[in-house]
Amino acid sequence: MGPDHWPLIKNALEAHGNVKETKIFTPPGNTNSKRWKQAVDSVGGEYVFVPRYTVGNKGPNDIAIAAHAALAGRRGMTVAMGVADGDFASLADILVKEGIDVIAVLNSGGRAGVARAFSNLEVPVLSISLPNRFKEARGARWKWVMQCNGSCVKQPLDDVLEDQSFDEDALRTKLLEAGYLESASDPVVPAVVKALLVHSKAPFVMWPWSMTVQHGIKLFAQRARLKQNNGKYIIVFPNLVSGFTKAQAEEYGTSSCAYFFRGGAPFVLQDTSTDDVIREFLVGLKYYNPECDEDLDEAIITFASMGLNKRTLVYLGLGFLPNLPPHAARACLHTALVSPKSNGIWKVGPRDEGVAEFLEARGFLWNANAQVATVHTALGKFLAARGLRHIPKNFSARLLALRRHLQAPTPNQRLELEE
Repeated sequence: MGPDHWPLIKNALEAHGNVKETKIFTPPGNTNSKRWKQAVDSVGGEYVFVPRYTVGNKGPNDIAIAAHAALAGRRGMTVAMGVADGDFASLADILVKEGIDVIAVLNSGGRAGVARAFSNLEVPVLSISLPNRFKEARGARWKWVMQCNGSCVKQPLDDVLEDQSFDEDALRTKLLEAGYLESASDPVVPAVVKALLVHSKAPFVMWPWSMTVQHGIKLFAQRARLKQNNGKYIIVFPNLVSGFTKAQAEEYGTSSCAYFFRGGAPFVLQDTSTDDVIREFLVGLKYYNPECDEDLDEAIITFASMGLNKRTLVYLGLGFLPNLPPHAARACLHTALVSPKSNGIWKVGPRDEGVAEFLEARGFLWNANAQVATVHTALGKFLAARGLRHIPKNFSARLLALRRHLQAPTPNQRLELEE
């Protein structure tokens, strides 16, 4: 965690017991930062300089932390780790098995899976939260705004962002009482969005999330109670978790902004029949194209195979979805969509940029500006010509098959990349 977290970490630990040593692990260069120096002085900490060797490619900080933690534990001290990475749970596991007491100090706004990894080991977890509610918005150039007609529009983020103190716990209590949350640890943003929709409070900011929460706190502060959750709404934040160019970084301002805007606009579904909701959801995330696709179940499997989606399903206890028969898989996906434990972030389907030009250059398509149904057919012929035994029915699945074909380490396929 960065220097903004250090005073919060120490305060949390001092409320828990006596802090004997405070160590900051860093490469030497960071000590020149005035911000770092002030933070170190404020906690009475000492630097542990961790050099970067050109011959290594692993995390030297992590290795140094593990070594110092083991040494401190051997001296009879409790080891407290202020970290944001679930990998440190394996270190905690080793220390605990050696009879060393461990405490994890985690950011309350971090990934839920990190806290769960420590809790599963019965390691005490202390939560801290930065007072700056607008950290994710700093530097971002755009915001998503939900309109009264239910669509989201992209607008410049030119709001004045003032650090303020909000009673988020009071908001969570109201959301729990009205059925928008099932537990206090559920993601608050989808619940706030649902409450804003139920109370007809559009337009409102859908991203950055800190502004969404602020909007909800301001609007609901004067209400003793909220209207009950009608269970109608499913909130979806399309996400493109992949690299981007320098020009794109300049366009969006921050990586977080790029991820949430390149994936497409957030959208809201109304929970009607299972099949209708799933079809609309998969169309919105570009896993199912009504112009050329006919197999909804194949689209579900393609969706569930993508890294972010797979991890989210596992977190929700639904990682077995790909092994289910079609009817059960649809019901399973519907459960994931309506779960209050989901933050609504899902990875969009494989991109088709450059595919038509790729097929045209190899003689499988006459015109790179062809309709998607024509490109879909040409892509199937290309995959068949390359010896793929099972040709997927849907466009997104064929795009995924093409990507895997081009990335496969065989001489013939490498030639395709070099042409």
